[in-house]
Formats: sequence, structure tokens, C-alpha cells
Amino acid sequence: MPAVEQRREQLPRSPGMLRIILIYGVIGGLIVAVPMAVSMLTTTEGAIPENAALYGYLSMLLAFTMVFVGMKHYRDKVLGGVIGFLPALGVGLSISAVASLFWVVGWEIT
Repeated sequence: MPAVEQRREQLPRSPGMLRIILIYGVIGGLIVAVPMAVSMLTTTEGAIPENAALYGYLSMLLAFTMVFVGMKHYRDKVLGGVIGFLPALGVGLSISAVASLFWVVGWEIT
């Protein structure tokens, strides 16, 4: 057990993780939700805008890059340049979850 306690003391504390998750999640969510809402509000009922799929996929691609940018920021600024798989997975999934909430709210509003 002493080895486990010693290991816990060596793990870096991450007070900035939640802040990074929220910042990049909100940015990603706005990148997806705002164009979707604008498109739905400006087109007539039943009409499909020209190049709608292209704009949709581009906005999703831009939003998903926020996951990688957020993980890199967490790795470089909080963890000192080294990150393991599980912490990176946790940060990436958390950023995706926040961005997904924005997409859902944007979809429900329009």
C-alpha cells in the first residue's frame, strides 16, 4: 500500500482540466450549433440549402479539431508536455460531451 500512496502523491493535480474542457467544449459546440441554427432559421420549410452537407461536415470537422486542440493544451500547459492514454481519452470525451450538449440544444431550439 505505501507504493500506491506514493504513486498518488506523484500524480499531477489538474485544477485546469475542467476549465479547458469547458472552454474547448463550448467553442466546439458553438461551431456546430450556430451554423446549424442559422441554416434552419433562414431556409424555408422542407427546402434543402445548396451545399448543406458540405457546410455541415466542415462545421463538424472544425468542431472536432477542438478536441485535439484542447487535449494538446491540457498536455502542454497542465501536465508539462506528457499525457497518458486514459487522461487524454477522458479530456477528449469530456470536450466532446460538452460540444454535443450544444448541438442537442441547438437542434431542439430550431
